[in-house]
Amino acid sequence: MTISAHRHHETKPEDRIPLREKVGFTLGSLGSGGATHITFGLIHPIFNMILGVSPALISTALFIQSIGTAVLDPLLGQFSDNFRSKWGRRKPLMAIFALPLAILSTGLYWFPRGFGEHQLFLWLLAILPLMTICCTCYGLPAGALSVESTTDYHERVRLGVFVGFFSSAVSVGYQWVFPLIQQPLFDNPLDGLRWVTGILGFLCAGMLLAPVFLCPEKRYKTQTGVQAKSPLLRNLAEASKNKQFLVIVSIKFFTFFCYTTVGALGMYMNSYFIYGGDLKTAAVTYGFLGSSFVISGVASLFVYRYLARQFGKKATLRFAAVLLMAGCVCKLFVYDPRHPWLQLIVLIANGASVQGLHLMTGTMFGDIIDYDELLFGKRREALYGSLFGLSEKLGGTVGGLVSGFLLVWIGFNAAAGAQTQHTLHLMQLFYFAFPFVGAAFAFGVISFYKITEERAYEIKEELKRRNAAKSAAVA
Repeated sequence: MTISAHRHHETKPEDRIPLREKVGFTLGSLGSGGATHITFGLIHPIFNMILGVSPALISTALFIQSIGTAVLDPLLGQFSDNFRSKWGRRKPLMAIFALPLAILSTGLYWFPRGFGEHQLFLWLLAILPLMTICCTCYGLPAGALSVESTTDYHERVRLGVFVGFFSSAVSVGYQWVFPLIQQPLFDNPLDGLRWVTGILGFLCAGMLLAPVFLCPEKRYKTQTGVQAKSPLLRNLAEASKNKQFLVIVSIKFFTFFCYTTVGALGMYMNSYFIYGGDLKTAAVTYGFLGSSFVISGVASLFVYRYLARQFGKKATLRFAAVLLMAGCVCKLFVYDPRHPWLQLIVLIANGASVQGLHLMTGTMFGDIIDYDELLFGKRREALYGSLFGLSEKLGGTVGGLVSGFLLVWIGFNAAAGAQTQHTLHLMQLFYFAFPFVGAAFAFGVISFYKITEERAYEIKEELKRRNAAKSAAVA
């Protein structure tokens, strides 16, 4: 079959996802994304810039939290795949952990007043693991439910674009939380933080419950009737033989490591390289910059949808990697205190490229699950979701640990306000180098990914025949 033939495959009506379900998945994504941003998006600016906790201590807390919970991820994924109830195997778990996730994400900032640096460090160690466990226990079945919603190569991209569009559009507001809490409306930033995150936590709780009511478990009755439970070690051994999975999981790990290592430096570059430590002025500017990051990501979704349709997911991921490398090169030239808005070039390029990498690897996930079923005759959405999440978590964990110590190593001192030229130069250099290397890695390694559009539909038809025969045998 030629490439041109691939482009013209039409999704069958039965493979389309109804609008009701798309809305449910979107609201769930908004809820989990909001809870995650409340927790991890504000840790460095609040605990370091406002409260004066050492970035090394913050990174250590994040590292301990992630390593501890990462060990549980495959166990939780295995549990979700093997869970059985009259309400399904995905939605009961989502319903149980939705409210704790919303409460803990907000509760992170309700520490007793007067806590010193080490007490705040212990508070992080107490809250973060519980919040992350709840996030995983909700996110794994939610992700599996999304994969189960369709078996079509292109419909998976459409769902990713639909969810990504609204999730990213709403997340523009998250960029303004830090500037908002510093306004005269509140007595102090901490009071503002508690008010704002409290309201967001309430909204997140409702959105997290939405897919429980709007999204059916389409494959629960048919799949659980023909698939026996499988031991975890056997599942992990078989997953290690899935070469397509290994390609994508290595890309996710390394890109997350590289990007997370210097991810927080965007705010630091704006606050200290451009504004010399004037946090209030820098926060307002960064609100606009963060919004441009998100808006460019939203706009790029439609470009990626077109590219994936015309050239396939593999070529589209490469395009996103090249765009990220170009944005990294710009970091060496556009940061100038005389022209602060030149930062927009970096944020726009980064927003579009990160969105593309996330979208393509996410939509490849369903194809890899189908390929795994072809190899081993099992559906393991939650287990594979946990391993995908584990790769991101470990990459982000190691990168996050390195980032805090990196700031200390280059001589950063929040109490000093303006930083030395030596510190600023090293900050800029690392801000460029790490994500550039990660993008180059993704560009090269994706060559080993072999599930093309043609191959995806061949797998789909073979699974359809095989599952029909299994169902007939059980009947």
